[in-house]
Amino acid sequence: MDQSKTLRGRSSQLKMKNNQRGEVVTIVLICCALLGGLFLVKKPKVFDKRSKQADSSVVATANLENVTNERGSQAAASVVAISKANTLAPDSPTKDFITKEIPVALANLPAPDALALIAAESRRAAVMEGRAIEAEKLYAAALQNASTLQKERDTALAARRAIDSQLVEAAALQRGAEGERNLFIIVAVLSVALWLYCKITHFSPSAIASAISDIRKGSDPVTSLDIAASPLQQKIVDRIVKLSK
Repeated sequence: MDQSKTLRGRSSQLKMKNNQRGEVVTIVLICCALLGGLFLVKKPKVFDKRSKQADSSVVATANLENVTNERGSQAAASVVAISKANTLAPDSPTKDFITKEIPVALANLPAPDALALIAAESRRAAVMEGRAIEAEKLYAAALQNASTLQKERDTALAARRAIDSQLVEAAALQRGAEGERNLFIIVAVLSVALWLYCKITHFSPSAIASAISDIRKGSDPVTSLDIAASPLQQKIVDRIVKLSK
């Protein structure tokens, strides 16, 4: 009889250890599942094409700014050449107007380009010195350069607009993804809360069957229930019992 009780006691201790191990393994698996799910929902930036879109946006903006500044620098150089020619003109209301208007124009333009200043001065000298053929060639080249810059600006502006459209689309997708992520987190939290509630307040069918089997074999009912209960349930029951005394 003593040997039988000893065997039952050892069996009870083994079942309690198995319950503890099973509870720890379950919690670890749930934590791993939550972390894995969050990783899939919110991927690192390296796996997201938004990083490439941001880089493309920077390049497109830089190209547009460069072309725009280049055109402004060319225009500023022409204004400087006009100002110099205006100083040689006879006094008149027209000269006074140009003299006053030139600083306003330069204030709204970037600094003149050095090479553009040389080219504008060459055109001014050719016209004022009567070198008509040379002046014609110089102005033709200047207009061709202006046309090229205009095409480059149109291309840069189109690229900038295309990137803006992609960023708007990406922002919309991101809002949708964030909504899905938030929904996933809510469902995950509720699932864990439900699992904890069931873990605390309920016995599984296998635990009930194990307790009944031990009782039928002659084990103490209270001991059998303690073995079937998880460590957390045992602590909660012990606390309730102490408070009820």
